[in-house]
Amino acid sequence: MWRGVRPAVIRIYDEVESKKWFHMVSGKGWKVGTIIVLEGDPTVVEYEEKVVREEFSSAKFLGDKPVRYWLEKRFDVKEVSDFMPLGVVIDTIEIATNWSNATRVYESVIEAIRNVPGTLVAYAHASHFYPQGLCFYFIFGGAPENMSPEDYYNSVWESVMRVALKHGAAISHHHGIGRLRRKWLEESLGKEYFAILKKIKQSLDAKNILNRGLL
Repeated sequence: MWRGVRPAVIRIYDEVESKKWFHMVSGKGWKVGTIIVLEGDPTVVEYEEKVVREEFSSAKFLGDKPVRYWLEKRFDVKEVSDFMPLGVVIDTIEIATNWSNATRVYESVIEAIRNVPGTLVAYAHASHFYPQGLCFYFIFGGAPENMSPEDYYNSVWESVMRVALKHGAAISHHHGIGRLRRKWLEESLGKEYFAILKKIKQSLDAKNILNRGLL
């Protein structure tokens, strides 16, 4: 990106999630899988591919088979319906952070999720990239034994939001605040900015009838 290349798709998968998307080429000695899709004018794409190959000179190119599999399966979330009836809680949490914090945030969030009793799996990928930072998707699954599924779910969310706030990460990237994240919004924005936001809301919605309880 710092060389001016803007791929249509970049996905960097950690070691755990790489096994899901790159299983057809497993055992090749790599740990982190990256998918890159370039599109547009052929001359531009040819240049972008040259830059990508230079920047990934130490990586092993796996061809387009994993990418075609990803394009076919990326919206397939049937594991949710497969496992939830068995008592497994599954969800995705997306947050955003700047580049200097990226590794620290990733490692801290994964550790926090795994430390919640009942967690079976926690993994992540980076999905959106900008000159100043990126967005992480954290996926977790757990089968709590000594707490209710709802308590387990809330415990994971609390642990991830705590890490995000500690490291100055944004508690949401594009999924929005909604009902789930609203209790952390004031701490995320800061009291001064939150007060300004409330004044704007009151000015535009004096009768408090617009999406009550939501931003």
